[in-house]
Amino acid sequence: MSTVIALRGPAGSGKSSFAASIPGKKFWFDLEVGAGRAVWRIPKSEYTLWRPVPLLESLTFSKGDRIYGQRERYLECVQQYVLVLQNPEYQTVIWD
Repeated sequence: MSTVIALRGPAGSGKSSFAASIPGKKFWFDLEVGAGRAVWRIPKSEYTLWRPVPLLESLTFSKGDRIYGQRERYLECVQQYVLVLQNPEYQTVIWD
């Protein structure tokens, strides 16, 4: 049985710190490059921090309110997620 927890709140409200307190080995998708503030207090052996190719290194441009050039980044995240789900080492997956 799996449990899904969604945390919502303003920046700086402790969402990432709460996620870091969940017991077990964690795989952390750090999409906003801010998880480092939460993981500094837990042993490196308890988590894996993963980040996609940085935004500035990808070919991204906007036209009006649409952003183009992110399909590769999305596919990279999906492929990594599938690998993590198949790895019994991780008890918790965090999207941050």
